[in-house]
Amino acid sequence: MTHTTGSPVAVALDGVAFAPPGKPSLVQGMSFHIHAGEILAVVGPNGAGKTTLVRMIAGLSDPTEGDIHLWGMRLRDMPAAERARRIAYVGQLEEPDTRLTISQYVSLGLLPHSGPLGKTGPGRSLAEVIALCGLDDLAHRRIGGLSGGERQRAKLARAICQRPQLLVLDEPTNHLDPNARGALLGLVASLGITVVATLHDLTLIDAFASHVALVSGGRLEAYGHPQDVLSLSSIRRVFDVGFHRLPHPSEDRHLSVLDVSLGNAPFLPTVKGF
Repeated sequence: MTHTTGSPVAVALDGVAFAPPGKPSLVQGMSFHIHAGEILAVVGPNGAGKTTLVRMIAGLSDPTEGDIHLWGMRLRDMPAAERARRIAYVGQLEEPDTRLTISQYVSLGLLPHSGPLGKTGPGRSLAEVIALCGLDDLAHRRIGGLSGGERQRAKLARAICQRPQLLVLDEPTNHLDPNARGALLGLVASLGITVVATLHDLTLIDAFASHVALVSGGRLEAYGHPQDVLSLSSIRRVFDVGFHRLPHPSEDRHLSVLDVSLGNAPFLPTVKGF
């Protein structure tokens, strides 16, 4: 999956860094750009700075160094109302009001586009978005009664309802079984908009993302197409696990496979006996 020739740069980072007051930098010297319609997967071990990075791209926090531009406009100068119309964010720790029904919660995505009489512009209707995310049979259920996976789909539906040009997702496949992970990422890829998503499941990235940012220790280790960035050597260096692309037994494509050894983690104690 690659961008269309001549498509504009949607997101550009120039020397972006972030350090909380009085604390070490969580992100350092990040520079890359994403064209409109591309899908960027941000991958790296726990504590690599992935969430900090995507929250800055979503406009939820400002870099302490460098700049982020969206479609040529400096993000920190973009009015809040315009950010809300252009960017939708789904975070790991976002907890919807459990008293709302799915329909009520998803409809919150329409607010940035509501006119003075409560009308919204063209785009998918509320019912269409709910059906698109496979929630039509649950539309009147309260959020508090949903499973983790159903709640994740509701959060994505709210973001789609927002009609963003840029969709930013932080670990969107959390709480989902393997089949549901593929279905959700397939839905995101079908939207045809610019996407930035942090992911832990490296085996799905070849099929999902056009580009990968591999980060470690707050720094950008590599950036490019998945087949170029996710190599045995780079994954071994950053994650300390094996990574292989194997021929599919019945289809004309490759399978990405992680080779994880049990008991190699340095924090595990040595057990001598009972």
